Amino acid sequence: MSKNKLKPCPFCGETAGLFITHKEYWYDECMYEAFITCENCCITLASGEVYEACDEAEAAAIEAWNTRPLEETKPDTQNTEQILSK
Repeated sequence: MSKNKLKPCPFCGETAGLFITHKEYWYDECMYEAFITCENCCITLASGEVYEACDEAEAAAIEAWNTRPLEETKPDTQNTEQILSK
């Protein structure tokens, strides 16, 4: 696995593993797709596309798995307090 570390599963909090598959197409062209699966609840996320390089597939899957929109969104409490005080 690359230097990127996987966050715990967003559903159960357990560890996840990275799996990479390769698909051979015409003319011996090889493409890669990465999957991340929780070791506890088995939820799986795929990179969503196939890539020419294994590292690209891995990075795409890790980025998707580690994206947590609710963690990255911070409420504007100051604006909320102003609205409620009116």
